[in-house]
Amino acid sequence: MPAVVTADVESAHSEALRHFAFYEQIPSYRRVLDLERVARAAELALIGDEETVAAGIGRYFDAGATEVVLTATDLTGPADHRPSGRNGQTGLRCHQNVMSEAASPG
Repeated sequence: MPAVVTADVESAHSEALRHFAFYEQIPSYRRVLDLERVARAAELALIGDEETVAAGIGRYFDAGATEVVLTATDLTGPADHRPSGRNGQTGLRCHQNVMSEAASPG
């Protein structure tokens, strides 16, 4: 799942539309997009601030996912790769760790 933590949602979404458009032409991916009821592949990307992206991850777990694999992208440039939390860890990473632990059997 493409994920971009950014304050510039509009630019990231525009870039996602451009970068992921080729998936829409591949029949196997087109079928997945149709099953998800989305017209554009970029609609599946998680784009926004840390809380927005974390909430998107949470929706996958709520729907029954046991593992969510994110593809970090730099659609809006390297500035979005700067950590915003303590000890160089973003709030998103912290949230992912908690969700992974909650989803782990045991």
